[in-house]
Amino acid sequence: MNRHSDAMAPYREALAIDPELHSLRNNLAAALMSVDTASPEAAELLQASLERDPADANSWINIAKIRQAQFDLAGALDAGQRALALQPNNPIALGNHGQTLREAQQWAEAERFTMAAHRAAPDNPSYLSNLSMIHLLRGNYADGWREHEARWEGSKELAGRRPVLPGPRWQGEPLAGKTLLLWGEQGMGDLLQFCRYVPLLAQRVHREGGRLAWNSFPQMGALVARTLAQHADEFSLGGGVEQLPKFDYEISLLSLPLLFETREQTIPSGVAYLQAEPQAVDGWRQRQREAAQSRARMDGQPRTSAQSLPPRRS
Repeated sequence: MNRHSDAMAPYREALAIDPELHSLRNNLAAALMSVDTASPEAAELLQASLERDPADANSWINIAKIRQAQFDLAGALDAGQRALALQPNNPIALGNHGQTLREAQQWAEAERFTMAAHRAAPDNPSYLSNLSMIHLLRGNYADGWREHEARWEGSKELAGRRPVLPGPRWQGEPLAGKTLLLWGEQGMGDLLQFCRYVPLLAQRVHREGGRLAWNSFPQMGALVARTLAQHADEFSLGGGVEQLPKFDYEISLLSLPLLFETREQTIPSGVAYLQAEPQAVDGWRQRQREAAQSRARMDGQPRTSAQSLPPRRS
């Protein structure tokens, strides 16, 4: 039920009744960390727990998370290693240590431990999602884009949040006489990076005799409409599921690299696939000229120095 905040008071009361009950410190610390991963109180509880039982792997796992949240990478790596020394096959310890190694930019070791976590718990999509990001960071697009599809179940930000659309996901079925809906996901930066795939997708859809409907973020409506919307047969902005155009299949923007089997050499790299509004460009150029003229006038005026100070009195 994830009602960690509600569990804090009962844990505190139980700990007051029996301070020696070891598991209570870990449970209370975990509840505190659900609200604040860097919780100083949770760190104190875990430290006290480890003083009583240095062989408690769960305490080491949790204190490693706290230290990482506190930007103490060396301490987090040490705690993660201690947890794994006690439970070398624990998928949580393996996965967390892999994420700490990723933050430390120890890419090969991060991949090794995250892969081990995935193999230890193949039904847990979070490890596969984490592995996808490491592979993409390392340029392994063949595995990374395939694994990236686990984001809808395994990513902390996206798990369980994929829109329920009134049509099946497109898996490459023939599109003759069909309409494919392309929709945006995540944030504005993702849209700016991955909208480069729209012309490629439109070419494929039209080559197969289908139609492309594209629904994008309203915040970027003018930019996208001006530059890329002409590739789609139907272009719309925002709205709820009930306002979407009719379609036979759907695909999200960040699934396009997998669809096109993207590798480093085949990233769509057409220059200036987004175009600024010409009048806005002229306006900014004028503002820059005026700012430069203002600086030039200021440079021609005498200035009082702020560097000299009156003599000190003894």
